[in-house]
Amino acid sequence: MEKGDFSLPNNTVWTPAGVKVKFGVIAEDMIWLAKRWNLLPQPAKGYVCRKCKMAVLKYPGK
Repeated sequence: MEKGDFSLPNNTVWTPAGVKVKFGVIAEDMIWLAKRWNLLPQPAKGYVCRKCKMAVLKYPGK
């Protein structure tokens, strides 16, 4: 895997499969991959594998 940076736009989130998120709604199981409500892209450290087309990133949090 190759180390690098992801540029995450505002309000980039992950939700479990089957959870529908509407604009402006914060779901209970939502994980924010970038800081909330920023106007500029947020960097996230991570890795990519060009062979298997997988990406892994570390998101901010407690």
